[in-house]
Amino acid sequence: MLPLYDLPIVAFFRYIWYEFRFMIASTAQLLVQLEKQLEVMVKKLHELELSNKALEEALSETSIKLEKKHEVSRNWQDKYEALKSAQGINTKDETAKKRAIHHIDTLINEVDACIAHLKLQNDAKD
Repeated sequence: MLPLYDLPIVAFFRYIWYEFRFMIASTAQLLVQLEKQLEVMVKKLHELELSNKALEEALSETSIKLEKKHEVSRNWQDKYEALKSAQGINTKDETAKKRAIHHIDTLINEVDACIAHLKLQNDAKD
């Protein structure tokens, strides 16, 4: 009778056992590498989220500043239009006077339309 360790089936199981241990060690190494990569990616994601938040805040601030600049621009435009109208009335040129008066009439009509709209809204609420 052959000793137990010389049997081909025992050699086969030894081989399987060593292969299994190698696969386990390999898998463990791969898991460690994957864990490290995930840690790096999570850290990078966190950094990107913080950067995104800072960029959103900067964009919001810039939008507010831009809207304020637009408002200042509109105010200056209105002042310029009023100045042109005032100069048109004080001129001896009849065409310029008519344009100025027409412009003033248009402004009055716009104000009247706004008042009427506000009254309609007020009546609708009541």
